[in-house]
Amino acid sequence: MDDPDQSVTYEYETDQTVYVRASVYKGSVGDDITEMTTPNSITIQDVDGNPITPTYADGLYSFTMPARACTVTVTTVNYQVSIAEVANGSVTTDHDNCAEAGDTVVLNIVDVVLGYEFGGFTFKNDADENVTIATTKVNDSQYTFTMPAYNMTVEPAFTLKTFTVTFFD
Repeated sequence: MDDPDQSVTYEYETDQTVYVRASVYKGSVGDDITEMTTPNSITIQDVDGNPITPTYADGLYSFTMPARACTVTVTTVNYQVSIAEVANGSVTTDHDNCAEAGDTVVLNIVDVVLGYEFGGFTFKNDADENVTIATTKVNDSQYTFTMPAYNMTVEPAFTLKTFTVTFFD
């Protein structure tokens, strides 16, 4: 007799390294199991190697738990986000130097030297070519952009503030 609570083991392949999630999800026969990532590909097999076809709705993959253990293999591709070191200020990001294509990446303008101001971003691909990336200004010290499907470097610019002084006789 099959055990009504079956394990679902999630295997993640990221940058050619396979990670197995430490916690194992339990599901009962007939339970709907939902995968909470946006993978580049997903395959599901029961313990006997039979494929299970997931459904996709509202950005989530899901399947109905069969009467046996199954393995969900999710493949994602992370792309490198490098922040160039420049003079007179710096930028941090909410991503740990990598992001999936389509992720919203937050850029924080920090440590601006007195007398300088943020002057914009230049984005470069792996070939060190300038690429056009649309940014959204959240506030004076925070911008976002959507991660493209390639490695990239963000080069912030900090410019000397200029003032116009008019003298009257």
